[in-house]
Amino acid sequence: SSMPYRQLHLTAYEVQHDPMIQCFGYQVTADGFSFFFGGDSTGVPPKILQLLIAGKIDTIYQDVTYEHIGESLCHGTLEGLCAQVPMDLRRHVVCMHLGSDLRAKIEAAGFRAAVAI
Repeated sequence: SSMPYRQLHLTAYEVQHDPMIQCFGYQVTADGFSFFFGGDSTGVPPKILQLLIAGKIDTIYQDVTYEHIGESLCHGTLEGLCAQVPMDLRRHVVCMHLGSDLRAKIEAAGFRAAVAI
């Protein structure tokens, strides 16, 4: 049986993806645990990064389709994420939407990589 959450909050944040459409990532908070799902986006919104630094977000799930900045205007890059997230907080970021096998480079940079199930 499943246990219902006593409190569940969903907050939408605008993220950068395709310059022609408005896109959103979502912060989900339930019973004291909070995560951000960035969807297809080029980076972590500044407010989400502030919440991570303040310890108010436990995990960020972020698009890292490419390795280097400039490879895409619509998807995140490992290089861009490294520039955004301080080294001591990278263990809280799970990279997803991988366009190639960047897993070893993601983990060497201090992030976690999503696992297909």
